[in-house]
Amino acid sequence: MTGFTAVVGAVAKLLRAPLATGFLVSILVSLAILGLRGCGNLESLELAAYDWFIRLRPSDAQPDPRIVLVTITEQDIQTLGSWPLSDDVLAQTLESVARFGPRAIGVDIYRDFQYRQGAKDWTDFLRKNGRIIWVSKFGQGKTDGIPPPTALRGTESVGFNDIVVDPGGVVRRSLLFIDDGVTTATAFALRLALLYLQPEGIVLQPDPKYPDQLRLGPNTMRPLEPSDGPYVAADTADTSSYSTSKVGGDRLRQLP
Repeated sequence: MTGFTAVVGAVAKLLRAPLATGFLVSILVSLAILGLRGCGNLESLELAAYDWFIRLRPSDAQPDPRIVLVTITEQDIQTLGSWPLSDDVLAQTLESVARFGPRAIGVDIYRDFQYRQGAKDWTDFLRKNGRIIWVSKFGQGKTDGIPPPTALRGTESVGFNDIVVDPGGVVRRSLLFIDDGVTTATAFALRLALLYLQPEGIVLQPDPKYPDQLRLGPNTMRPLEPSDGPYVAADTADTSSYSTSKVGGDRLRQLP
């Protein structure tokens, strides 16, 4: 009993020491923070801090010379006098763009039906031009999908632009692939990037060291895991990554 009393006294004396007290408090605080984070109670704060960090990163001073946006303005619609654009107008626009010799042309307009087709063979035009990637909406659950033009359905000239919206209405993640158990679809942006890199011999392939991950050129594309970064038990059933840079229209050249 005397030995036990001596041990208790020694522990009590140790706890009264400022250094030991500070060490114990730091351990308890750390465990509390880890517990709160594991339960997801700190996710919103960490996401806000992540957003703040991204906003602090400097943007490129010059627009990316590899990308040009050809936009449709309200003035264009008023001049043409109709919306949506007819097949003829779209074909003429794409032919004009193609004459500049771009490696890839991405059309970010939903077009699941023909509209006022004229003299031009719209279907033949789309099938013959291998540089065009058309956008679609995959759609899951209660959200209906929007297919691409009929001529491109079932081809590699289609990419989805579905997005993942985090709580608070913020988009931080980019989907690369979607798989509903029946169909696997590739993202619109990834299709364009692969088509652009094709002449350089850069293709998407399994990483030699980590076969379950993809490699594009010198970069390994590790999929986002449920608890990566600020996330806690996030839904990452589809292959995705999260943004680490600023993206905005001011970084791209635009032609109205």
